[in-house]
Amino acid sequence: ISARSFALVHRSAFILGTSEGEEGAGILLLPDPLFSGSASSFAAMAARVALLLCLAVGGAQAVTVTWATIAGGAWETTTNWVGGTLPGINDDAVIPNTITGAITVSAATVSLKSLVLGKNALTFATTVTSSTIGTLTHAETAGTMTMQGATSVFNIGTVRLDGTLGWSVLTGATVTIGSFYFNGATNYLSIGSTPSSKVNVSSYFEWKGSGNYMSDPQSLTTCYFTIQGAATGVIMPTGGTSYIAVQFSNYGTLTYSVSTAVTMYAGHTQGVFRNYGQLYLTHPYASGQLTYYNQAQFHNYGVLWVNTTSGYSIVNVLNNYNLVRVIAGTLRIRNGGTGYAGSTINHDATGTVQFEAGTYTVAAGSTIGAGPNVVAMSTGILQVNGGFQPTTFRLADAGCVYFNNASQSLAFTSITQTGAGSWVAFTAPFTVDTYVLTASGTTLYPGFVVASGTRGTIGSLYLNGTQARIQITGAQLNVSNYFEWSGVNNQIYDTAQTGYLTLQSSATGYFNGTGTAQYLYGQLHNYGRVRYSCTQVAPTSYGVYTLTNGGANGIRNFGDWVFTDVINSALQGTGTTNFYNYGRMVLNVTAGVYFGYSLQHYGDLDITNGVWNMATGGTFYSGSNIRRAATGTLQFSGGTLNQLAGANVYNTTGVIVSGATVTSAGLFEGSTFQITSGSIAFKQDFADYRFDSINMVRCCLLSANPSEDFNNCFMFTPENCGKEVKVRRGAKTLQGVVT
Repeated sequence: ISARSFALVHRSAFILGTSEGEEGAGILLLPDPLFSGSASSFAAMAARVALLLCLAVGGAQAVTVTWATIAGGAWETTTNWVGGTLPGINDDAVIPNTITGAITVSAATVSLKSLVLGKNALTFATTVTSSTIGTLTHAETAGTMTMQGATSVFNIGTVRLDGTLGWSVLTGATVTIGSFYFNGATNYLSIGSTPSSKVNVSSYFEWKGSGNYMSDPQSLTTCYFTIQGAATGVIMPTGGTSYIAVQFSNYGTLTYSVSTAVTMYAGHTQGVFRNYGQLYLTHPYASGQLTYYNQAQFHNYGVLWVNTTSGYSIVNVLNNYNLVRVIAGTLRIRNGGTGYAGSTINHDATGTVQFEAGTYTVAAGSTIGAGPNVVAMSTGILQVNGGFQPTTFRLADAGCVYFNNASQSLAFTSITQTGAGSWVAFTAPFTVDTYVLTASGTTLYPGFVVASGTRGTIGSLYLNGTQARIQITGAQLNVSNYFEWSGVNNQIYDTAQTGYLTLQSSATGYFNGTGTAQYLYGQLHNYGRVRYSCTQVAPTSYGVYTLTNGGANGIRNFGDWVFTDVINSALQGTGTTNFYNYGRMVLNVTAGVYFGYSLQHYGDLDITNGVWNMATGGTFYSGSNIRRAATGTLQFSGGTLNQLAGANVYNTTGVIVSGATVTSAGLFEGSTFQITSGSIAFKQDFADYRFDSINMVRCCLLSANPSEDFNNCFMFTPENCGKEVKVRRGAKTLQGVVT
């Protein structure tokens, strides 16, 4: 380098070119304004300066400087280093694994090309305000490092932790790392203490190894580990249990993946995971837990992608502000959370979103998008105040869903409830193609409720659980295709008697219980065809399958109601419960039906086979008909029965009065007529009463004159001539033919 290496660009300014005499980019040298020398003298001085610059930048050779004192000591003491020279910006500083004593760095500025840590303790005191390290590595089985200071700034190009290191960033220090390899086994990164401390990764982050963890020992919420916007990274533990117990924020692109049995606890005690960028859950293993522990929370401001070839991912307390997309596999949201306005959870055909434990709220303006698989289970509660677009969902293990957005119309292909205590509440109008309720409960009564003023339509409804409940107070629930009511002690519940469950004209129903009772505390309207069936042996007079009703409005049949395959089954009402028949009922059973409702009969009843046992009485209205076949029997065993004028009882093979009070003012005919208790009063002309024989066991009244009341007697009129009469009183029997 000489004066000729510079080109004059100003009266007193020179530039150092790339070669002698060549102008171009280089170092611009400007003299002090007070410089009064000649141009040539300035050029000579510039040459000397340039030589020093070249020596400083490129001329010095990097050397390895090794710590020498086993007992540790002060970093700045030259005798602690081999050769008596402190490591500098171009030097590789090495602390051998034979060093056992603690080393303390106190200099205000520390600059190193690289630093290799050993097994001992290295502490940067709070007096260190600036530190620049090209590469920091640790591969030993022990060792600690502390960086601290409220005004301390540490810049490290690359950190490689392949051993076991306890690294603490305390008292407000800020550490910025280009590439951070958090590997090894049981590495510990502690970020904490007042004021807030921070660790930033600007380029690349890799978390592998087994049992590594980040912690905030003081449980502060102002200490952060941040993946910056330009950074990429992977979290891929290879075994054991790992923890993220700090305020972990991702602004870059981060992938979480495990390929073996790994537990990843993000959020131990006070930890919070915040995603502002792109986070991919892509692990191929059967399970992967991203955030799960105590009160850990996951806040998603960016995009969370779930695309697992099998198994599931667990996120604890999900607060979603933007987009969650489940492409494949299962996203399990534990301990609830909130989907805020403007946020969406979407899932594809092979993706499942599962809510378990805690309450997740879909806020107004938030949406769970279309997709086939949503599951609420394990006491998970889903409160939907916003949009809900999935076509199917399932409830298991006491999962609950509450649809609170009355302005949204819901449409589902299928809903399945299998869990004990699971519950669905509809405040919005809804349609469901298929609803399967097979859940079982004890006191929780799993099932669903249709809120007052709400209307729902279900294509096929299966009420097949144990103590399952459909609550319809003030609501209208329609079944358009098929209704199956079986199982044990299931309920349609509406004690106020203000709601309706309606089988539409296109629907069929199949009632076949396996327990002692089913309960209808509400109104059931049938416009279609109901088959009432039970083939088990009855343990009581009420039968194996008892449909019990607790209200006056009861059942209204406008279509067909067929009793078939029944062995002493029962329809059991309570108090003044009514069964209104405006359509057609058919009895075709092996033994009989114990009919405990008060029958309000306006239509037709065909007794094809078996005993129709009316235990509560009722009224036969004008225009109604009861017909019998050869093996049919009509029995009145309790209550009061009024047959009004114009009501017809035809060709009944057997008529039995056994405890009822019967008044007949219409057509009444049969081949045999038996009275064992109670009474019957015929108020029409005897021409309307035709029997081949009468068998009277106890007191009764058979009279065309309602003013006559005879005890233990029978009043004969000329129309009775030729009829056989048998009267039994105790051991005495009177039998004969009326002449």
